[in-house]
Amino acid sequence: MNKKLLIPGVLLLLCLPLSLIAAGITSYALPRQYFSRARIEYKGPEQQLNEAFQAATQLSKHQVTLQPIRNTSLIDIGTFDPNPQQAADRANTVAVTLQQTFRGEDQNDQDRVKIWEKAEVSLAPAKPNVPAFFLIAAAIGMLFAFLGFVLVIVAFVTRKSETVPPLPMPS
Repeated sequence: MNKKLLIPGVLLLLCLPLSLIAAGITSYALPRQYFSRARIEYKGPEQQLNEAFQAATQLSKHQVTLQPIRNTSLIDIGTFDPNPQQAADRANTVAVTLQQTFRGEDQNDQDRVKIWEKAEVSLAPAKPNVPAFFLIAAAIGMLFAFLGFVLVIVAFVTRKSETVPPLPMPS
């Protein structure tokens, strides 16, 4: 038996359960972030929309994402926060603020910004992505476990070749 290969092989075989334990501890220790999304419809000049994006982003200190939906006049307002209620409140506040900003400029154009969908309180955290952590940990652990398995097999194969007595030569 080749002990130089057996010990590292067994240690590598332990990588799968150890990597899953590490993923569990990591995902437990990371702070939870909840995501909420409101949706508005904007009907107006694009230049004003860009100015509103800049104002809303500065207002929220970069905790809000404004994402136009391609080929539509809809805009998603997304927020992350450790408190799910605050995330929903922030998204709704930005939507109402944008609506009031555009109404204040032109009273004749009441429907320039419509709130299509109010943000709701999220029940589950969006970050960390626990299933992704476990899949990545399992993949890495299985890679090292396979390498360990190969080393253990090589250790046993070399052991058998060393212990087989030579065949007697016919006289």
